[in-house]
Amino acid sequence: MNGTATENSVRIRRYQPDDVDAIYDAVMESKVELSHWMSWCHDAYSRNDVIAWVESRPSAWETNQEWSFVVVNDEGKLLGACGIHRIDRRNGVGELGYCVRTSATRNGVATSATRQLCQWAFEENMDCIALKSSFLKKMLRVSEWRQRSVPFEKEFYASEFFCMADGTMASCGPY
Repeated sequence: MNGTATENSVRIRRYQPDDVDAIYDAVMESKVELSHWMSWCHDAYSRNDVIAWVESRPSAWETNQEWSFVVVNDEGKLLGACGIHRIDRRNGVGELGYCVRTSATRNGVATSATRQLCQWAFEENMDCIALKSSFLKKMLRVSEWRQRSVPFEKEFYASEFFCMADGTMASCGPY
């Protein structure tokens, strides 16, 4: 598992120890939006939380607990993060999650990153990647987030779905 993919000026890659400051800056920039729907983004969130997260990524990857990536542009600026969790290697399925820093929203970052993530997962012999559950429903209830997400929503998910390795999508009904 090489853990790198590129599309246009957006690239996903595995976490690295020197990502800590960039991640912390992105979280602080986006704290108002994130704190509405991400319980880890609380008032006491600190650089030490980022260090613990980054240090936990290799183990989570190797045990197939989570495959986590940062999203960067051509210049290496951190734009967000994405990954696959709830991985079931036996059945070839996992659930996709993503987050884009506030200043990078509405620029196709989420669409590009999640497309790369799905392609990478299918190359790793996954059969189905789910973008679903109360996580998205909760996200979409935040009016400011929904407004920013509309282009991505129209292109990538108009309803709850599963993206299959053969390129088809199986809808599970509208939100």
